[in-house]
Amino acid sequence: MKSKKFELYSEENLDVLNVFIVSAIKDNLIWIMKTIYLRTIGCLIFSILTIIIHAEYFPSYAKEQSQDFFSIEASRFYQWGRDDIKSSQYGRALENLHEAFNQFKALNNIKWQILTLNQLGIAYFGEGNFLASKQNFETALHLLKFLSPDQQHEINQVSIYFNLGEIYRYFEQHLQALEAYQSALFHISSTQLSINQIQTAKIYLRLALIYDFLDQPRLAQEALNNAVQISYQSSILNVSRSSLEVNVYTIQEERIYLVVQLNNKQVSLYEGEKLLRRYPLGIGRLGWETPQGKFKIENMVYKPTWENPLTGEVFAPGDPLNALGNYWLGFFMMGEWWYGFHQTNEIDTVGQASSHGCLRMYEADIAEMFLWVKKGTSVVITE
Repeated sequence: MKSKKFELYSEENLDVLNVFIVSAIKDNLIWIMKTIYLRTIGCLIFSILTIIIHAEYFPSYAKEQSQDFFSIEASRFYQWGRDDIKSSQYGRALENLHEAFNQFKALNNIKWQILTLNQLGIAYFGEGNFLASKQNFETALHLLKFLSPDQQHEINQVSIYFNLGEIYRYFEQHLQALEAYQSALFHISSTQLSINQIQTAKIYLRLALIYDFLDQPRLAQEALNNAVQISYQSSILNVSRSSLEVNVYTIQEERIYLVVQLNNKQVSLYEGEKLLRRYPLGIGRLGWETPQGKFKIENMVYKPTWENPLTGEVFAPGDPLNALGNYWLGFFMMGEWWYGFHQTNEIDTVGQASSHGCLRMYEADIAEMFLWVKKGTSVVITE
């Protein structure tokens, strides 16, 4: 016996099934044709309307999707460039940042062009191409004019103006540097971004140097006082004063320390195992070698008085013959002879074995290092 479940498909019922299908098609043929016709016309009309409505928007949507893709690619190159700068891989940073800039330019993304130009300026400075560095900072500043006020507030203009001030100081364009630092201060007060207090103190310290160079002692002292006050309020600096000089030292954790490599003629600033900064040095010449060993910074003086140890002649702060310049970081005393880091006005001697044992530095470098260290900061000097 066959199961009823398969009865419909048995041979004796096949003819009955065929007759049923033909009868159903015949009875409903007109209804089926009308349904197919109406649905076809409906689909056609819907498609035409869809094409008409989206004709204008679809290309812009596609373009927007394409821009999003290339923005992501450009952002990757930008971030890679920044990471390369942090690891001092300036050549590779320039390659990545130029690629990022070209993509942002193709997308007409002015905001990110500006950010990339600022990083390019930093990378060129690291490479030693100071003219290209200056050109990139200036171009970034020029492009700011094409942004709306709201867009301008989204950019850290403080960084751009500060960097421009640094490069102007390098080229000894002191008035332009003064204007750049003043603009940086203005944008600190107006920006919506959070600015590190130590950065504000650095700007005031740079202003003090510029005013001092321009023979504006009152303005120089005001700028220095502002740097000290801001730093003190934010527990970055602790201050002690005398009638003639200001001793400033940074309240930092003991993780901050300095390593001097005499063969490489450089000092490295570390926080734990992380390298923060590296500066070139002038070291002791033959017969007046810089001592090696472990030391601690014993005194820190802004605008020190210098006594020539050979002649006993005393030179006041600011005197062009004062070999210590504006900054002194003493770390070791042998008899009556002090060794330390100090600014030098003989900039050609930085990178040379030329001193009587002290460590000579560029003014901008020691001014920055001055804000990182404190009395008691460890100094390790090796061959």
